[in-house]
Amino acid sequence: MHFVSRSQVNQARAQLRYSKLACHIRSVHLNWQEMMAPLVSTATLSTMQKARKIYGWLDWVVSDNHDFGFCSKATTRKYTNLPPLSRNTFMKYLHLTVAEAQQSIAQTLPKKVCPYI
Repeated sequence: MHFVSRSQVNQARAQLRYSKLACHIRSVHLNWQEMMAPLVSTATLSTMQKARKIYGWLDWVVSDNHDFGFCSKATTRKYTNLPPLSRNTFMKYLHLTVAEAQQSIAQTLPKKVCPYI
């Protein structure tokens, strides 16, 4: 007897919903590509690729506690599929991310808990 876990069932349902949606779009909305073209410009795609690259490096360096120059090392670049990113660019976006996180935390916490932010 083969047992199926709840996560396998949920995954199968999600795939089915997606395939139903994709089939619906292709069969009912025949001009869907023309409708979406103005919304997804080349600039939008390049921005998404840039964001994915920066997030990938930030996630890898911070979560694995690597030094901040890790992304610019030749050995690292040799063994990764992430596009190259300089240390200066990495630091720029790291500082922007930290500032955004501090701002979000400051808005969430009461002033009595965090008066210095």
